[in-house]
Amino acid sequence: MARIDDYRESLRLAAEALKEADLHRLARLAGVDIAESEDGMTSLRVLFFGAPCFVLVGKDVVIRREGDEGELSLPEKILLCHYLLHAV
Repeated sequence: MARIDDYRESLRLAAEALKEADLHRLARLAGVDIAESEDGMTSLRVLFFGAPCFVLVGKDVVIRREGDEGELSLPEKILLCHYLLHAV
């Protein structure tokens, strides 16, 4: 069984890969909305089981639900990252 440290490391590696990726290409392949803000953050809006979530990529990667619908679990965050990274 995976330990919490394994999940954290998996998320860290996926976040690093997202920072290096061509986010516009990933958004096009995954069929998600993309927007860039003036502060250098790129926002990817992904529907996750019908609920809108944001993957915000800049200096850090932040993954959250839209609005105040609660925090995503580590496995959910990892799944979203890998969905984007492996879209074809």
